[in-house]
Amino acid sequence: MKALGAHGADLLRGSHLFRAAVLACAVALAFLVGYHWPDASPRLVFFSSASTSSAPESSPRFPAVALSPNANVSFDPSLIPITTAITCFCYSQCLAPALATTTHASAAASTPPPPPPARLGIVGEDGAMRDDFDVGSDGANDTDLATDEAVPQEPSDAGATGGPRVRIGRFPVCPESMREYIPCLDNEEEIKRLPSAERGERFERHCPAKGSGLSCLVPAPKGYKTPIPWPRSRDEVWFSNVPHTRLVDDKGGQNWITKVKDKFRFPGGGTQFIHGADQYLDQISKMVPDVAFGSHTRVVLDVGCGVASFGAYLLSRDVLTLSIAPKDVHENQIQFALERGVPAMVAAFATHRLLYPSQAFDIIHCSRCRINWTRDDGILLLEVNRLLRAGGYFAWAAQPVYKHEEAQQEAWKEMEDLTARLCWELVKKEGYIAMWKKPLNNSCYMNRGPAVNPPLCDADDNPDDVWYVSLKACISRLPENGEAPAPIQWPARLMQPPKRLQGVHMDANSSKNELFKAETKFWDDIIEGFIRIFKWRKFKLRNVMDMRAGFGGFAAALINRKLDCWVMNVVPVSEPNTLPVIYDRGLLGVAHDWCEPFDTYPRTYDLLHAFGLFSKERKRCNVSSILLEMDRILRPGGKAYIGDRKEVIQEIKEITDALGWRGTIRDTAEGPYASRKVLMCDKPMVWFSNVPHTRLVDDKGGQNWITKVKDKFRFPGGGTQFIHGADQYLDQISKMVPDVAFGSHTRVVLDVGCGVASFGAYLLSRDVLTLSIAPKDVHENQIQFALERGVPAMVAAFATHRLLYPSQAFDIIHCSRCRINWTRDDGILLLEVNRLLRAGGYFAWAAQPVYKHEEAQQEAWKEMEDLTAQLCWELVKKEGYIAMWKKPLNNSCYMNRGPAVNPPLCDADDNPDDVWYVSLKACISRLPENGEAPAPIQWPARLMQPPKRLQGVHMDANSSKNELFKAETKFWDDIIEGFIRIFKWRKFKLRNVMDMRAGFGGFAAALINRKLDCWVMNVVPVSEPNTLPVIYDRGLLGVAHDWCEPFDTYPRTYDLLHAFGLFSKERKRCNVSSILLEMDRILRPGGKAYIGDRKEVIQEIKEITDAMGWRGTIRDTAEGPYASRKVLMCDKPMSPPLAARNILPRAVQAQGRRSRHGVI
Repeated sequence: MKALGAHGADLLRGSHLFRAAVLACAVALAFLVGYHWPDASPRLVFFSSASTSSAPESSPRFPAVALSPNANVSFDPSLIPITTAITCFCYSQCLAPALATTTHASAAASTPPPPPPARLGIVGEDGAMRDDFDVGSDGANDTDLATDEAVPQEPSDAGATGGPRVRIGRFPVCPESMREYIPCLDNEEEIKRLPSAERGERFERHCPAKGSGLSCLVPAPKGYKTPIPWPRSRDEVWFSNVPHTRLVDDKGGQNWITKVKDKFRFPGGGTQFIHGADQYLDQISKMVPDVAFGSHTRVVLDVGCGVASFGAYLLSRDVLTLSIAPKDVHENQIQFALERGVPAMVAAFATHRLLYPSQAFDIIHCSRCRINWTRDDGILLLEVNRLLRAGGYFAWAAQPVYKHEEAQQEAWKEMEDLTARLCWELVKKEGYIAMWKKPLNNSCYMNRGPAVNPPLCDADDNPDDVWYVSLKACISRLPENGEAPAPIQWPARLMQPPKRLQGVHMDANSSKNELFKAETKFWDDIIEGFIRIFKWRKFKLRNVMDMRAGFGGFAAALINRKLDCWVMNVVPVSEPNTLPVIYDRGLLGVAHDWCEPFDTYPRTYDLLHAFGLFSKERKRCNVSSILLEMDRILRPGGKAYIGDRKEVIQEIKEITDALGWRGTIRDTAEGPYASRKVLMCDKPMVWFSNVPHTRLVDDKGGQNWITKVKDKFRFPGGGTQFIHGADQYLDQISKMVPDVAFGSHTRVVLDVGCGVASFGAYLLSRDVLTLSIAPKDVHENQIQFALERGVPAMVAAFATHRLLYPSQAFDIIHCSRCRINWTRDDGILLLEVNRLLRAGGYFAWAAQPVYKHEEAQQEAWKEMEDLTAQLCWELVKKEGYIAMWKKPLNNSCYMNRGPAVNPPLCDADDNPDDVWYVSLKACISRLPENGEAPAPIQWPARLMQPPKRLQGVHMDANSSKNELFKAETKFWDDIIEGFIRIFKWRKFKLRNVMDMRAGFGGFAAALINRKLDCWVMNVVPVSEPNTLPVIYDRGLLGVAHDWCEPFDTYPRTYDLLHAFGLFSKERKRCNVSSILLEMDRILRPGGKAYIGDRKEVIQEIKEITDAMGWRGTIRDTAEGPYASRKVLMCDKPMSPPLAARNILPRAVQAQGRRSRHGVI
């Protein structure tokens, strides 16, 4: 080595070039050694096991926690959605920061590591924490998750199965009657089937059957407000948030609750402590000084809690009290507790164990809790004994303690006898209260006589096994190894690994104490980052749930960082039971299976925290059901933080969008190609209208399109080119071209790129029917807003195919900043406008080239002038923002053009009314050869007059077409008159109507003639004669459609669907169930469907509508009960029924299924 060193020195004395070469080789060698050195080293960093599928197996790397360059930047939380900034997403990864810092001084940032070795256990062969260890939370120490939203995110992956995912429609809002709905406690059908309810069975869990759970969004009460923040909420809450006065009526005299104007107030009293909870707590402290609230006593259970004033006032003494009560005659007592910000849960002492572990509570308190503790040989008090910590206290404030009537004294004697057999010591009986103490070990039980009941439970009984476990008539054993002392005092117990940690069953190669400390440090770092970067102290968090709690590290971090909230730590039953650890830390928790609903009221929590939950539970549960349940229990205005694998997050994001949540997927510190993502969601404060989308408000509010005021969207009537209102804009058009004559010469208008359809909405008052169209683009909900307003609208786009309307359909076609390049591809899109525009009709264009003088805009105007001249359009007027062209009345101008002028006339055999999947044609659609093609007669006369184009309808008719037209018109007019008279149609709030087989439009004409204030989309099936030209010439709207395929509109569009004779025709070609499912999609909740057809067809349809949850009645026609025709009248409920059937009739299942793209 010495010689080598000398020789190396000689080398460096050579030429500069040679020395540079030697130095470069040395640097390269050092880099290679440094790069590959970690591969040979055992990895002790716990969170390095996550990987992407593309990570090379041969390069395990050794990452460190990276701090973002934004770490010291101040962010405004109102502008950036709040996020949990996590990069590791299984419990194993989340322990990394803490354990890594104790093992290595530093670690190099690197690419994601390869998959962990295929073996069971927490730590793999290489010493790295495994990715499939399931206790605790998922995430990594990535508190710098303040990413730039302008950076495009990666496209979503396919679903977990690798197949295509179906786009999820919006979930409907449930009926008002469900605003307090708790699925497993309000299942009346199941409760009615109980063989007995004398032991309180009706108050236990009876969940809906699989597939028939919640399918809608539980609404908030009318007038719901942001909850009053803690600590003010301890003393008052909004009446509108919990609008129930029964407790005021029943318990107001006991100082529980009063109503003052728009608030409930809580004086702090109770049935046994009328003078206030503070005085009552002082009495308990004096009776038994060893209670020591806030040090020896930290976790308390209050049974039959009333409005939870006992627990509310203990919070000020640093005691966490879980208040429980059943959903009984005072069913809203738990809801009041939760609204106050007091930990509470619906639960009942009945026939099953409560969902909390053994030795959970330092004190269990019952003040007039209306429970017979001695019934059934004391089986309910045995459950109290199971839940009570060794050396803990049972406080009973009830009439047998202090009343001297014979019945009460007998009850006291029974209680004394039972508690003695349980080896409880009566420590003190004073005033209203008796206090017993549970023994510290099993010695008293062992020393009882063999005949004394209740016996000790079998040695193999697990007192922490609680999920659907029946109560046991035995005494739960305490640990065999001597005494079972209480944890160390609060607050030290929060951070100290408890003794019961060692009893958690997990496959762990590392010390459980180390895992505990690592999780604690991890979440403490995370919460510190949230506070620093995302200003968590400004959020009014009070009620929080950790849906996959592990050892409770997330909750401990919130306490450690002095955020004034409480956490319900949920431990999924599919994972190791860490509940004893959680309670020993001085926290609250509960066992739960997320395949089922949770036992709490709607609108309970301000924050739901779910890290790694879905990648675990999606193997067992329905993801959308979990998210619907999260929506039910999350307060309006609340937040949900969800971290998981990228493909899982993409799936969840689709569902949260359907819930109406505002969500953002953010990258972790690992970068945009990491396998893990974070979804940050905000639940909107109200279901603002039925279209919960604010993008147009953000983008177009300044242009007077739309505003949001409280729980409504409002439409001031403006647009991009008519900020001062549509009425003023329409007046300007009328002055520019008086021949327009809205409501007489002009009746049917097409508005292209319509915004929120204010142009069409204001034309309705001028007796003009405007069809507003727009594609489903970045402002995809503009058509949905139009339809929700009751304005005729449809999703459609000028692209490569003809629009589904006939030639010469519209008197005016209007484009106001519609973002269409009309001159592209030699004007093929304007040729489609020309096809649709009536001879002599007008094209109104309001766009920047009309009025701006920049060179690019003027060039665009010149192109438009040239193209319209080639089309023989006359520029009638150009004024302000608007230019108006008029289409010629006949073909003479086209014939007189030179032979080289483009575009040419279409071939004589081209049918301009053929539209179904017909590509655009680069030619001018011909007008009729027989002279001019005048506009129809003026409105309203044109509605009842047979139009000239009626004669062009190809149909096999033995009667005159004019006679058929008049007969259909009269027939439907008589029918509608009967509906108005018999079925009180004027009382129905019909606005958006569809006739699914419209014929000549007689049904729509009758609605207008009978002055029902609605509009009708007349659908002409492509399998029948094309009567669309007739419909438009009458001054109505219509569209061609094939009912074997879905219709191009949003869900919940129409109030009434009218289908007479449709199914007997289409069932030969289409799947009947598919048509009816499409009808359900486009029909509004609360809407109606009238279906007339042959009797056997109606019977088949009725089976399917029943399966869809519609309420239907088959009625005879005027021909009587033996006629071959029947009418099915259906009502769609406001929400799907809770026990909806999933199986369609066999006759329907046997049918084939089709769709436009081959996938249903």
